[in-house]
Amino acid sequence: MAINALTNRNPNVVNCIKTPAKIENPITNQVVETLGIWDTGATNSCITSELAKNLNLKSIQKAMVTGVHGAQEVNVYLVDITLNNENITIRSLVTEASELSVDHKTGLLIGMNVISEGDLSITNFEKKTTMTFRVPSLECVDYVSEINEHNRIVKIYKAQEKHGNKKCPCNSGKLFENCCKKSKYNQ
Repeated sequence: MAINALTNRNPNVVNCIKTPAKIENPITNQVVETLGIWDTGATNSCITSELAKNLNLKSIQKAMVTGVHGAQEVNVYLVDITLNNENITIRSLVTEASELSVDHKTGLLIGMNVISEGDLSITNFEKKTTMTFRVPSLECVDYVSEINEHNRIVKIYKAQEKHGNKKCPCNSGKLFENCCKKSKYNQ
């Protein structure tokens, strides 16, 4: 199984994540490069009317979509979306949108139908936004469980320490001071 990922780093906290993408017409193999905006609030991905025209895409069906301008019927196309590391290509249905950016540089909205193919994580560590996406999904990321496990280990250690045991309860064989105490949750 091939595992691929991409990472997008920003020097500041951002409220809009865009990455390079290639959209291909799977019938004619025509390719257009554009920016894709990541949107977990969008059920499906969409491309601009201009991009669909440039790729000579033929509508395979119609869909009713509800957006900021209300409900409307739009064209649906089948495309191959290749994300910026060129190792992630996802064949997907996309709906047509009038425009996604004022400067016309963003031709793709990456919605949940693509995002749900893998794992997406966004962090703002040290006031820098980092987004990373991996295909296929490899594990469940659950911060609550992670914190609960850390707190469980600390509680066990405190009980051990009362009896003179300085070993880490995670069974690493190391001293707690040199192991789980160095957790990011103790910073």
